[in-house]
Amino acid sequence: MSGDLVLIGHPFSAIGMAEHVRSAWRAFKAAGVVPGLIDIYGMDRNKDPDFEREFGRHVVPKLSPATNLFCINADEVDQAMEVLEATGSKPAFESAYNIIYPAWELSKYPEPWARVLERFDEVW
Repeated sequence: MSGDLVLIGHPFSAIGMAEHVRSAWRAFKAAGVVPGLIDIYGMDRNKDPDFEREFGRHVVPKLSPATNLFCINADEVDQAMEVLEATGSKPAFESAYNIIYPAWELSKYPEPWARVLERFDEVW
C-alpha cells in the first residue's frame, strides 16, 4: 500500500458515489499504485463481505501528506473536512496536493458548491 496517495469517499456504501471511489481505487491498483482509503463517515462497514475483502485492509486513519483524491461531491466537502480535522488530518491536507473528483451530470454546477472547490489544488 502506498502512503503517497489516499482516496477519500464511501467505499463500503451501496450508492453511486461509493462506486465512484471504488472504481477510482481499482483503476489505480490496475496501474500498479495501491492507494489508501478513508471511509469518510465510517458508514456501512462490514455490510458487504465482498467490499470488506477487497478494500478493508487498505483503510487508513489519516490523509496522505503527499496526494489525496476526494471522491465526493462539493456539497459534502465542509462536513468531510470537519471529520478529517477531528482525526488530525488538517496538517496533511495543508501540505498535500489535494484533488477533488466530484460527479455532476447537469450543465451548470451550483455556484455555492463551485466556491467550495477552490480549496483544492485540482478538480477532475
